[in-house]
Amino acid sequence: MPSNLYSQVSHNMLGRVLHDTAPGTVETASAARLHFGFLDVSGSLGRKFGSVGLSISAPRIRVRARFADELSVRGSDADAIRSALKYAHMFYGRPEISEVTAGQPKAVIFLDETIPPHRGYGSGTQLALCVASSLCRLYGIPCSPAWAALLTGRGRRSGIGIESFGRGGFIVDAGTGPGAANAPLTLFRADFPAAWRAILVLPPGVGEGLNGHGEDGAFADMPPPDPASAREICHIVMMRLLPAVLEEDLPAFGEGLARIQEITGEAFAHAQSGSFASPMAEGIFKKMRELGASGMGQSSWGPLIYGFAHGQANADAIASALAKYYAGSRALSGDKLYTDVVSGRNAGAVITKRPI
Repeated sequence: MPSNLYSQVSHNMLGRVLHDTAPGTVETASAARLHFGFLDVSGSLGRKFGSVGLSISAPRIRVRARFADELSVRGSDADAIRSALKYAHMFYGRPEISEVTAGQPKAVIFLDETIPPHRGYGSGTQLALCVASSLCRLYGIPCSPAWAALLTGRGRRSGIGIESFGRGGFIVDAGTGPGAANAPLTLFRADFPAAWRAILVLPPGVGEGLNGHGEDGAFADMPPPDPASAREICHIVMMRLLPAVLEEDLPAFGEGLARIQEITGEAFAHAQSGSFASPMAEGIFKKMRELGASGMGQSSWGPLIYGFAHGQANADAIASALAKYYAGSRALSGDKLYTDVVSGRNAGAVITKRPI
């Protein structure tokens, strides 16, 4: 059954619960993703957005759920607690869900690990899918990643986070068609080369990337997109990025990704400080390039930026040299440049149920 359809689990299927509602704890573990950009914001051929991205090994999220007298969320991150509670209320508020859960206990949800929000990691989608998937498993309800996204209102523009949760890897989706009720259609998914590493950088003094109403406003206010830009991006994705991943050609991958980022940055310059969320980004990219990285860009609305290198030792050396170079750099907040090295994650979320 296709994993990219909201309609994978029908109302009739909800009646066939797994009858696995014995007391226990359900744990769902997933991780962040990088969003490389959209294929066609203009929707010139009838499908809008479409996107390219990568599931990565860290940072991670881990959510547990078990039955309780009242619905509650526990954790150390107040914002994540509020978001998780919102997604849980959306879950219980669905009529088809309430039919199954009627007369049963509610749940207590534990946020054991969370992904930093509004940085470009895709934290909102991973949190939403972890909550919905944990609750579905707790009540014995069949639940695909796409249906979990429907329950929690995720995946309106991009399917990267949904497919990342489901199977991981390097992903291309085709967005949604006019009036479509399905999740963005996954076109391509492949394992990311095991030897490649992503160097993650958070510039100092930069706050959250656009999200929520701010993000909606940015899309509403953006200048009319140029269909020629969409054609170029799609050409690069089809004839450079996809072959480069399959043939493990990092220079070709980096060259194609850098050009996509250039086009994307120009399209959204009206909503951020130029082509990137951080004024420091271009300087960081230049230094990363000097150190041997390729394919630099910004994930989603940032401020997270990234570059790629071959091999752990090479990537670690680049990250260390970059941090050392910027060691004296401070913004008004006094923060330092943050760097990390991660691999691609070629598997989806892990959901387990353990007896109490």
